[in-house]
Amino acid sequence: MKIADYGDVYINSTNPSKNQDEITNTVCKIAKETFPMVCGGDHSIKYGSFRGFCKAMKEKFPNYEVGIIHFDAHLDVEKGYLIMPEVWHDNVFRKLIEDGYLKGENLYTLGPRGVVDKEWFNYEKEQKINLYSANDIKRQGIVNLINKICESNKNKNIIFYVSFDIDAIDVSYIFGTGTPQCNGLTHMNVIML
Repeated sequence: MKIADYGDVYINSTNPSKNQDEITNTVCKIAKETFPMVCGGDHSIKYGSFRGFCKAMKEKFPNYEVGIIHFDAHLDVEKGYLIMPEVWHDNVFRKLIEDGYLKGENLYTLGPRGVVDKEWFNYEKEQKINLYSANDIKRQGIVNLINKICESNKNKNIIFYVSFDIDAIDVSYIFGTGTPQCNGLTHMNVIML
């Protein structure tokens, strides 16, 4: 496998909306030619990177839907919050659904745990988002859950974007994340992916 560093996306610290557009354009350009791997930033960059991936896949495979397999300690479906930008790290998947880039039924969230607001949980159910908690992973096994996702989509024309937030991993393995949660994925879970 060949890997190339495409470089950084220009970021304007005072214009989050323009940043999302820059990320979208860069990822779209890469995804038209090869498989993009986007690293860095908080989870809000997922909005622009998924838009870019989605746009490229719709051009390459017009009859396919685009879904997300999302590993995270959190649901990321909150509404706006105080002075946060329109898209921020805790509402990125809600915004993708609301803005028409993603169907809830094509979102698979694996690993959430801790305190979950009832409003967010209800939103997940309303949108038919597929939710597998950290305890589900421990009971069923990470490989079995991935196989279950593949099996449930085998008769569907769908391409998946994979999103991995570092806080999906248990806080005992990963230090320094801004939103740590206990009871996360182990190093073995991650290796098995």
